[in-house]
Amino acid sequence: MAESLPDLIEQILRECAATTPNLWFPSRSALSHVVTLQQLQRLGEQLGEAGFLTTVRDPHTHEKGFQPTPSALRLLEDPQALARLRQDLGEATPVLPLQEEELPSDSPEQQRMVHKTLRAPVRSRVWPVLLGINLVVFALEMYLSAQGQGVTFGELTPGALNRVGLLSFPALIRGEQWRLLACCFVHLSLIHIAMNMYALYILGRDMEWLWGPVRFLIIYLLAGLGGSVAAMLLHPDHPVAGASGALCGLMAGEAVWLILNRRYLPKQLASRQLRNIAINAFLIAMISIIPIVSGAGHLGGAVVGAVAACLLHYQRFAPSLFLRGSAALLLLALPVLCWLPLQARVHAHIQEKTNVLNCIVIDAKSREYYNTVLEPLLNQHPTRRDNEQVKVALEELPQQIARLSEAAQFLEPEEPNANPLLDHQQRIEGARYFETRAEQFKRIEAVLKNEQTWDTKQEDLFKLSEKLRPRWLGR
Repeated sequence: MAESLPDLIEQILRECAATTPNLWFPSRSALSHVVTLQQLQRLGEQLGEAGFLTTVRDPHTHEKGFQPTPSALRLLEDPQALARLRQDLGEATPVLPLQEEELPSDSPEQQRMVHKTLRAPVRSRVWPVLLGINLVVFALEMYLSAQGQGVTFGELTPGALNRVGLLSFPALIRGEQWRLLACCFVHLSLIHIAMNMYALYILGRDMEWLWGPVRFLIIYLLAGLGGSVAAMLLHPDHPVAGASGALCGLMAGEAVWLILNRRYLPKQLASRQLRNIAINAFLIAMISIIPIVSGAGHLGGAVVGAVAACLLHYQRFAPSLFLRGSAALLLLALPVLCWLPLQARVHAHIQEKTNVLNCIVIDAKSREYYNTVLEPLLNQHPTRRDNEQVKVALEELPQQIARLSEAAQFLEPEEPNANPLLDHQQRIEGARYFETRAEQFKRIEAVLKNEQTWDTKQEDLFKLSEKLRPRWLGR
């Protein structure tokens, strides 16, 4: 007697094989006293969707019958394949949940997809291509590295890594945004690529099986992009390479699939897979603590991969057309949403670089103006100063003071270590220098306007400003 779902399905397949070449009819099955006729018909249809049975109607009675396919006959002759199918279905799954009143009825499309997926053979189309691309890029890295002089076999040079797509913040400043995805196919050592490609082999098969080739590729690429963006946002000084962010996104995507489809899955299968994912996630979290590993990239890839998986699920199974359309639009916008904060960071860096260069220029011009115009006037007695030169100096000084004050205001720190060019202490030193310099020029303006002598105390202020001048302004 079939007491569980695996037993019931195996018995149906064996009955169908026994009646070949005749049709197997649920109404004439020995299982009709165990489950209802409607349940047997549904199981027959689901086995048909999985490719194990074909549906044929009796020409006389028009009753729906079934015949086993060659795949079903091979399955029954292969004890190992049959055992794997039983394990995936879950030995402890009772027949009772198949009863009509307890079947989830809010998303029959989702339920059919889950059952069809579990019974479908694993077909690999995309992940082997991704693995091949990674291997080809690594071979190119080794070839380019070998072109350099004094390089031992297997050693990868920074120049070769940079040419094939190593991601760095200066590259983004130069407008090389293509590296955000290209770096996901670049690896830094043989151990690095071996570990990642083994993970791709394990995760790629399952994810492509669960999500299908197109959705699998979408999750992989978006997760890789998310990992690159997160790594650059949190650690812009560290170059980024490797498929780890995309792989973490695949793991998160598998967890999302299991959680959102759990009520249609055999309990043991879902629980076992989620436990495995939790263990692997913990191991990755421990690895991410290592200084040379990009924990931010792992986290960013996992988060974006999970979000992409959720959007793909609701784009397919949301209860209304509006929600499905909204999920599709959000999925299309996800790459842009990932890029926007990094773009803001890049823009801020470029703006700050411009402002720092302006500060250097302002400092150089103010020093030149002091040495060529102001100092000769200050060294003269007030009665001997040329009135025209004094007049020109008094007209120019307010502009010099305004530029020095502007530089001091820019350098005034808002958040410690908030920018990539100058750290908190450098900004404090720069702001103090320009404030002192502006105060010095104000005193010079008062001396010239009131026809006073430039005394020793005021000269000391000038010397103080020179001592405060930060090194990053140059000499």
